Amino acid sequence: MVRKARSTKRKAETKPPTRSEEDLRTIFAWPRLVAMSTVALLAYVLIFENWIIDDRHLALYYAAYKHKEANRDEEAIKGFRAALKLKPDYVEAHIMLGNALMNKELFSEAATCFRNAISHVDPKADPKTAATAHFNLGNTLRKMKRYEKAYTSYNKALKHNPKHHKSWLCLGMIFEEWGNIEKAIDAYENAVEIKPGDASVEEFLKRCRARQPLAAP
Repeated sequence: MVRKARSTKRKAETKPPTRSEEDLRTIFAWPRLVAMSTVALLAYVLIFENWIIDDRHLALYYAAYKHKEANRDEEAIKGFRAALKLKPDYVEAHIMLGNALMNKELFSEAATCFRNAISHVDPKADPKTAATAHFNLGNTLRKMKRYEKAYTSYNKALKHNPKHHKSWLCLGMIFEEWGNIEKAIDAYENAVEIKPGDASVEEFLKRCRARQPLAAP
């Protein structure tokens, strides 16, 4: 009898609700669902609006980047500047703006852009980007024939990224300019060691070795 009673009770507990009970639950659930949906919709709208406002600089940057890839440097310059108005600490935009200005041979303005990038980048968190900014500044200064300052910039690039073979290449070019063939060869050899098979570096090294004075017998 005990077992049968327990069985009857279990069945009573699991008995499905009647139609009227389901209707009542649905009626009382609707206001809650509507309120939750309204809150969720408002939250979505706010998040979406903030996302658009916060990321407008990205849209401008990528549009400018496309212009840069298509060699439309004037349009690229306008786009990168617009992105920087919205986000002045945008390191990549400073670098790309500097590159576009370099193509227009506006070296002084380009140097300012690379210095801005250097001032905003965290070299510990992003050493490769820091190296790129210093390297590009070095290139700009070398174009302006400010070899001492360019030499310093290339060394700073290598401090952040010792495997930056282009910095070694450009150091070799500066040593050649100064007539220091031995150091130029060392720099080119470092570049070749980091990136073997680079035809341009190997050509510089070959030319420099041809200029090397023969050792006395």
